[in-house]
Formats: sequence, structure tokens, C-alpha cells
Amino acid sequence: MQKKSSGKKPFWRLPRSTASHEFQTIVSAALSSVSEGVAVFDSDDHLIYSNPSYASLLSLPDHALPVGLPFTSLLSLLAERGAFADPFFVEHRLDHHQKRHNQPLDHALKNGRWLRERISRTLEGQTVLTLSDISTVKQQAQTLEQSEQEARAMRARLRQAIGSMNEAFVLFDADDRLVLCNARFVEGLPGLGSLLVPGTSFEEIVRAAVDSGLIASARSHPEPWIQQRLLDHRAPRGPREIEYADGRTVLLREARTPDGGAVAIESDITLRRRAEKALADSEQRHRRLVELMPDLVCVLKDGLIGYINPAGLRILGHGEDTLIGCALADLAPPDQQATVRAVLQDPKKFERWHRVPLMCLPEQATGQTVGPVMAPLELAVLPLCDDGSELMVVGRDLSEIQQANDATLARERQLDGIMNTVVDGIITIDHRGRIESFNTAAERIFGYTAAEVAGQPVHMLIPSGQRQMHGQYLENYLETGHKKIIGIGREEVAQRKDGTVFPIELAVSELRIGGRILFTGVVRDITERKEAEAALRASEERHQLAISGTNEAIWDWDVRSDCVYFSPHTWDVLGVHPQTVQKPSQWLALICREDLPAFREALRRHLKGLTPFFSCSYRITDADGALRWVQHRGLAVRDARGHVYRMAGSLGDITARRKAEDDLIVAKEQAEWANRAKTEFLANMSHELRTPLNAIIGFSEVIYSELFGVVTPPSYKEYAYNILESGRHLLDVINDILDVSRVEAGEMTLHPERVAFADIADSALRLVSVRASDAGIQLRSTIEPNLPDMWGEPRRLKQILINLLGNAIKFTPAGGAVTLKAFCPPAAEAEQARTLIIEVQDTGIGMRAEDIPRALMPFQQIDSRLARRYEGTGLGLPLTVAFVRLHGGDLQITSALEQGTTVRLSFPVRVW
Repeated sequence: MQKKSSGKKPFWRLPRSTASHEFQTIVSAALSSVSEGVAVFDSDDHLIYSNPSYASLLSLPDHALPVGLPFTSLLSLLAERGAFADPFFVEHRLDHHQKRHNQPLDHALKNGRWLRERISRTLEGQTVLTLSDISTVKQQAQTLEQSEQEARAMRARLRQAIGSMNEAFVLFDADDRLVLCNARFVEGLPGLGSLLVPGTSFEEIVRAAVDSGLIASARSHPEPWIQQRLLDHRAPRGPREIEYADGRTVLLREARTPDGGAVAIESDITLRRRAEKALADSEQRHRRLVELMPDLVCVLKDGLIGYINPAGLRILGHGEDTLIGCALADLAPPDQQATVRAVLQDPKKFERWHRVPLMCLPEQATGQTVGPVMAPLELAVLPLCDDGSELMVVGRDLSEIQQANDATLARERQLDGIMNTVVDGIITIDHRGRIESFNTAAERIFGYTAAEVAGQPVHMLIPSGQRQMHGQYLENYLETGHKKIIGIGREEVAQRKDGTVFPIELAVSELRIGGRILFTGVVRDITERKEAEAALRASEERHQLAISGTNEAIWDWDVRSDCVYFSPHTWDVLGVHPQTVQKPSQWLALICREDLPAFREALRRHLKGLTPFFSCSYRITDADGALRWVQHRGLAVRDARGHVYRMAGSLGDITARRKAEDDLIVAKEQAEWANRAKTEFLANMSHELRTPLNAIIGFSEVIYSELFGVVTPPSYKEYAYNILESGRHLLDVINDILDVSRVEAGEMTLHPERVAFADIADSALRLVSVRASDAGIQLRSTIEPNLPDMWGEPRRLKQILINLLGNAIKFTPAGGAVTLKAFCPPAAEAEQARTLIIEVQDTGIGMRAEDIPRALMPFQQIDSRLARRYEGTGLGLPLTVAFVRLHGGDLQITSALEQGTTVRLSFPVRVW
């Protein structure tokens, strides 16, 4: 049962005879204000006091911790709330409590925070529990551990990179003893392999190399050379060259490391120095190294400097007489002096290193000092006596440390930059096949981000059908050590994030770091290469197929050797054996003498660059003595100076084509003769037909007009009218045919004069108005006033309008409209000639765009249906086009079925 109480009683309550209410109040207020949680249980493990921070850290309300609450009930309450990540928290905590352990406990909460619990017990048997939030400390520890792991991995990669360098690499410590070197360095000193082990001094290695006769430049004066080499090693001045006895020349670059060691890289420049030895001395560069300084140490008495070591004097740049008796805080900037005094007054409260800038007077190379500057230092304060009046201050100069850190970070960024800028994907996995690193190129190749694949099995990058096989490779190597894919480059297939499978080139290497086995895979996407190879194969197949299918032979002329190659197909195509024409002169002997000059001229012009391609047709005599026509094509290849060194092309037999061309010329001449005969026939026939037609038209007109008396019966008068109209129509047809014949024969001539278009338009509209009215069609006109006069023949211009208006009326159903427009748009530029535009628009049946060219041909109509429905010979539009062009104009037709037709005429305007 819980102990009942009317209120919380402080755990420190003393016997009544000695208790002080005022003291209890002060202590309770002090505990309520601290950030750490405090809870006190009596000897029976019942709660007698807890401050607000204790409930807050446990995420409990104040009323959840009443006085008298058993410790076991508190654990049960916490278990019910599920605040702790450990599922067995209650059992572990209760066991620890029962065994009366006093060691601190760290508890992980489910919300990610960490609490540290300290346990102490009083002489009266009371238990005091103290809780503090250590989440930040835990996060810093995890970050530090992760950083250390990354640093170890980076160092291992660096060692691997050094081992794979083409240059010799060697590293010595501050005592000039060998730390590591790569295989290139060992190979450069043959016979000294047993000496090149860690711990061997630099001087021992130099003397052994000289004694073995490996250094050519040290043979004459070995000891002075050794001393000079040691001097150069201790104070490197820049790259220097060393000549070895085997004829090699190496470029040595040495530098001092921040910890006092030395690093050297030897590059083999033998070939380059043999060609540039005269310039070697002038190309050497000197590098200045920064001296490393030790730490500052001083002793303070009541805040004043009582002792300072020489390193401190050098760092601060002051003399001893200046600094002894000076307050250390006075050397800090004004905004940092209060912090320094606080550290010196209570050093136990500040146990860590504190970064504080101190004023110093650095020396220049001339020995003179410049104005005061602030040197970044890390200070640690240690009390030398219990009262804290005497302190020892250790100061680390961070200038070079910061520079070294910056250099390290720069090298890390450089390595990361190299990893992220290489075109190949680099993937690191552990022995379980889990991905640990994934560079930028790998992200681009596979489509995953590094965060998406970190910790995931590598088989997610492998097609499902091959995952088991790759897993067996890894298991087999870990069990047997037998390498099947490690160290061997090969082609594989991989799978992207979107599921697409693509070919890759894969190289796997092994890396061991501190007992861990890592595998690094270098992946290259070879999709484009595979596509290029496939395209090349397809191109070669197409090329071969094209050559076979074109029935042409290939030739290749090496101009420098004056040899020519003809493909075996030459025999099949031209009837010439390739073995008989291996020189250009042998081919020239086959060309007909009459065609040889033209061949030479065409070849000469192309070789001189006057023509982009060589092409020539000529005759040759084949092996059977028969003449063949040959089409010879080629292209010259030129060097940087423009000289032709090679020429290649094709040869084809065009004998049949030339015969067909000759036949076509004969046929064309015959067709032209037939067309002229047709034109002459039509002209003669039209003349012969017009004479009787004029008589028929004249007599029928006399009968119809009853010039000699009334015609009886009346029906004869109607017959005479029909004869008159038919004669006139036939005369119009004959006139049209005669005009077409004249146009085709080029005998149509105009008699132009200055014409007012408005007069021509009025006359044409009057002539067709009766026909439009009879057909129930509206006839409209929109003619711009003050149009410029035209230069043309009035009769032909009127015929153009009558033909176009007549066609529009004929193909427009009743209720439609035909419109004549005329306007002269302004010229785009002042110097540009103006144009007279005439348009005839109708709302008739229209026609398809593809039928327009047919409508412009003589004796053609769109189809037989129209021929039956609408009368006409099909000569109106062709004659109109011819008359328009004779006047220097242009005719354009736009039309669509059931949407009408627009004919647009354009005539140039003459300046009068």
C-alpha cells in the first residue's frame, strides 16, 4: 500500500530538534529551479520528493508522482506509457535497483532522446535518483564514431590509391623514419627491398642506395652528395631531379607534413628529360615550407603571467620582459576578455579546450615586426593548487592546425570531387552485399539516389534472373577465397530504378579495413557502345547489301603509291577482271579515245578542288571487246595542306540507261512533231470550218429575223433560231480551239493598249447578266474607284472575265451569288511595283484541291458526271490562264467541295 500524506515532504528533513523550516524552503526552491530531475525514495522505496524537472524529463504530469508512490508503481506507469525504447526496461531497472548498484544508467527513449540516471544512497537508507538529458552528448558521440569510421575508410582508400599510383611514393615520420612506400618506390631501388621496411631511417636508405651504385650523380663524390641530399630532405626547396645508374631520371617532389614528417613523390621523367634536358634547370620551381611551432605553456599567479616558455614567446611575438606580470586576459580582444577571466576564475567549470584569439606580433622574413594581429589559440586551464590562485595554461596554436584541417578537408573534398566527377559509377558493398557508398555517376546510371540505396542489398541493381548467381559468387569467395569475378573486368547486365535492363562493364576489387572486407565495383554504362556496335554491324551489313543491290563496283585509288583497287564485283558489273587494272594507266587504256579528254578534264577539276564530287560518263571496252557505258563517281580525301592522298568511289554499267535515254530523245522528238502536226491540223480545220459556219449562221439569222417575209409554219422560225444558236456555239468552240492551237504553237500575239479596267468589267457584267438572271443567281461587283489603267488587249481581257464569270454562273446553283472584285493594294516598299488584283468568287459546287490542276488542262473536266450535267469543252480555263500569262499576270484558284470557288488574277500595274 502507498503511504498517504497530505503533501510532499522534503527528503532532507532532519529530526525536529535540528530542522530548520527556512533551510528546507531554500533547498526546495533550489531543486525546483535546476534542469536535472531529482527524486528521493525512502528506505521502503516510496517516493517522498520529486522536483518538476523529474516529471518533465519522464514526460509525466506533476500529479502522476504523488508522495508515497512505490518505486515499482513508477516503473509500471512508465511501462504503460511506453516511453522507453527497451522493451525489458522494467525488468532491467528493477534488477539494478534490487542489487543496490550505484553505477549511472543510460536510458533510450522512443522519441530519440537519451536520459542518464545517477543513483546515490544516504546514510539513513534513502535513495536519490538524478535524471539528466544527454541526447546531445549521445548524438555527438555517434557523430564522432561515424566520422572516425569514415576517416578510417578514407585512409584505407588513400593507401589503396597510393598503391596504385604510377609514381613512386614514400612517407617518413617526424624522426625521418620510413612509414610507408608503394611498390613503385621499391622497384626504383633494386636490391634494397629488405631495407625498405617501416622504421628504417631516411639516411640509411640514402647511404645504401649510394653504396649500391644506384645513384649515378653520387659516384664521383658520394659523401658530399649524401650530405647535400640530407640537407635538401630536411629543408625541401622544390622539385629536384635525380639520375639513376640504370639511365632513369626521376623528378622528386618533397614536402614537410604538418606533424614534422616528410612526403616524397618520384615521377619517372626519363623520356621527357632526354628530349628536354637543356630546359630542365630553368623549369624547376621552388616551394617554401612553413615551420611548425610547438604549444604555448604559461603559469599564472592571480591571473598574471609568472612564467612563459620559449614557444609561447615565439607564438605571441613578445619578449619575456613584456609578458611577465601581464594579465593573460589583456592579450585577448575586448569582446573575449570577460570569457577568458571567467575561465581563469573557475577552471573546474570549464574543463574543455576553449578557442580564444590572443594578440601577437609575428616576425617577417626580414626580422622586423608588423602591427599586432590575433592568433587563434585553444586554451586549457589546470589548477596547480586547491585555492585556484595558481594556474597552468596550455595554448595550442591553431593556425597551422587549422591550415592542416583545411588541407585535410580540401583533400577529402578533392577525393569526394574525384569520386563524384568520374564518369564511371563507383559502388562499395560490405561482405553481406549491402551498399555502403554510391557516387554521383552511379546515381546517374541507375536512377537511384545514394540515400535510397544506402544499406540496401546490391542485388537490387541486378535483374531478378541473375541475382542468385551473383549472390553465389560472393558466398563462394567468402568461404573458399577463390576469386571468380574479383579483379577481372567483364560485361554484365544491370537494372535501373525504372526496371529497365542495360549492359554494363564491371570491375570488382577487394578492400580490407580493420578486419572488414569491402568490395568496390566500378560500373560503366556501355549502352551507347553496344548500340554503336550494333549500329556498326547493321551499317556494315547495309553497306554490303547496298553494294550488292546497287549492282555497282567499288574502287579505291591510293594516290601516293599510284595503286588502284577494284572490288571483285567489277567483273560482274563491267566485265573487267580486277587483277588486270591495278594501276590507273591500265584503266585509262580501257576508255574510248573519244571520251578520254572529258574524263581527264573532269578528274583534273575535282583533284584541284573545283568540283565537290567527281562524276563522269564514258565508254570502255570490256574483256570481250564490247563497248559499255560507265558512270564513274568518286570523292577525293585531302590532308591538312589540301593535297589529295586518296580517292574512292563507285562504277556502274549505264549502257541500258543510255540506250533508254537515246530512245526517250527519239520518242520526245516524235511527240513534238506529232504535236506540231496536230496544231497545224486544228488551225487548218478551224479555218475550213468557219467558212461554211458563217454561211449557216448568216442564213439562219435571215430566216429567224424574217427579213424576206413571215416564215410559215411558225415552228420553222424556232428551228432557225436553234440552228443560229448551235452555229454560234460551234463557232465559239472552233475559235477556242484555234486560240489553244495558237497558244501551244507560240503564235498567239496581243495588240495591247491603255485600257480602263472599269469599262472592261461593266461590259463583261452586262454580257453575263441575262444568263445570271435566268439561272436565279445574284451578280455582284465590288470595284475599287480610281483604279490605275491596264496595259493589254481589251478583247482578250473581256474574254478572261466572261470565261471566269460564265464558269462561276454555270457551276453555281439557283439562289447563289457570283461576285467580281477589283482592287490595288499598296506596295510593301516605296520602290516595289504595285499589283492589280481581280477576284471572281462564287458560292457554287466547288471542287477538291487535287482536281484544280486537271481543270486547267485543255479538253478536261473534273468527271463524267459534271460532263453530263454541265455543257462545255473544257477550254475556257486553259485559255484564260494563257491570256493572263500573255498579259504578264498570274492566276490562282482556291476551292473546296460545296463551299464555292475563288479565282484570283494578279496583273502588274504600269507607271504612265
